[in-house]
Amino acid sequence: MFITLVPQNIARVGVLYEHMQRAMLKNWDSYTDDELRLLLRFASQGYETMLAATEELKATITKAAAAKGRAAKKPPRARR
Repeated sequence: MFITLVPQNIARVGVLYEHMQRAMLKNWDSYTDDELRLLLRFASQGYETMLAATEELKATITKAAAAKGRAAKKPPRARR
């Protein structure tokens, strides 16, 4: 599925979000600059932490899949 913007429809869709945008701007106006910087830092650090955790998980899965593949290729051990 591909989603593309249709220039003549941008304004029509944008109207639907004007109320939400006004409400969010009003909400954000209640914060001081220091509070907004703190929220931005919180969100940014959380995002970076999640990216790192995702990469760690991918590496773990890749290692496990590789180990499983090596184990499947080994000949069975002879019993004594």
